[in-house]
Amino acid sequence: MIKDIVKATIILVILAQVLSCYNFKEVSCEEAADGVRLDSCNVVVSEFSKNEYKFYLHGIIPGTNTASTFKKTNYTWGYWFVDKIAKGDTVVKKGGELLFYIYKKDTVLVFPFECDGKIYE
Repeated sequence: MIKDIVKATIILVILAQVLSCYNFKEVSCEEAADGVRLDSCNVVVSEFSKNEYKFYLHGIIPGTNTASTFKKTNYTWGYWFVDKIAKGDTVVKKGGELLFYIYKKDTVLVFPFECDGKIYE
């Protein structure tokens, strides 16, 4: 019993020391915008996730019938539009832009990149 307590204490002390040495860095809105600006996709959706933390779109590129997959982890921008995507929609994110388009049969939804209440272009 005492050996288990000593082992647990040693593990906790080592873990605390390791974690205290790690420098957690929060990404600024500008850095996040720069990262998202690089993304691009153009896909008629056949499969998708409803989760912005494991964002996934799969389908075909319009006009080519070539399979395409867009996959991102922690795509928190997706919070604003992930629940708007449906099978058959055409989803477009042009490289260099901070707009996400969802083309439906009768409507186009446009989602600008927003961070801390500011819309980035």
